[in-house]
Amino acid sequence: MNSEKETFQSKNYISKSLFYRFSQFVGFLLGARFFVAILLTFALYVSTFFLFNQEESLRNFVFDFKVHGIIFCTVLSILAGGIINQFYDFEKDHVVKPFRTRIQSFIAQKYFLYAYLALSVISLGVAWFISHNVFIFFSDLSVFLCGFTAIS
Repeated sequence: MNSEKETFQSKNYISKSLFYRFSQFVGFLLGARFFVAILLTFALYVSTFFLFNQEESLRNFVFDFKVHGIIFCTVLSILAGGIINQFYDFEKDHVVKPFRTRIQSFIAQKYFLYAYLALSVISLGVAWFISHNVFIFFSDLSVFLCGFTAIS
């Protein structure tokens, strides 16, 4: 009888743990504005191909790693900006966005800061690999996003 109770408790613990981890994942995606980043990625590719790509063929565009790297850096910087905004505006969002704040409360605030630092470092590393001018642009963008969010 005792073992049946223990197996029920362990199954209940596993289901609670999975739900808790899923809630953390959804909270992180909402904090990062991940769904906006997907739409932004699509818009960047379409605008880059149709607006800025006048003379190249589709084949040259697809195999140009610099375009993909710049779009990747842009998306990572936007995700990092959303995360640092969530980090600084957590108290204000209790009133304005109670559902999002409740889901994000499953994650400690320090993990949002760690994710911001990781995304920024990856973005700047890829930008350095592409070009020094791209690195300067994205480093300025990262400083601007962090400074603007801290002020507002």
